[in-house]
Amino acid sequence: MLEMLESSETTEKYANLRLFYDTTVYRREAEHYIEGEDNYAIYSRQAIEKDAEAFGSECMKSYFDANQEYFAKQEQNGKEY
Repeated sequence: MLEMLESSETTEKYANLRLFYDTTVYRREAEHYIEGEDNYAIYSRQAIEKDAEAFGSECMKSYFDANQEYFAKQEQNGKEY
């Protein structure tokens, strides 16, 4: 993705977007990736891992919220599970 953005004619216009910063950080981390088995403290502080953890947590929250809403509606309609 970074190569595409860097080669774009509009790079200067969008260079300050967080997307550029994040992608640059992700690239650097991927080039020097620390595995959790090697050093969990450093691994868990990598931006790509923190963002993945946050994304996963948000997905789980969304999933549980949807389930809760579904079962609440089922209960209102007299269905038991």
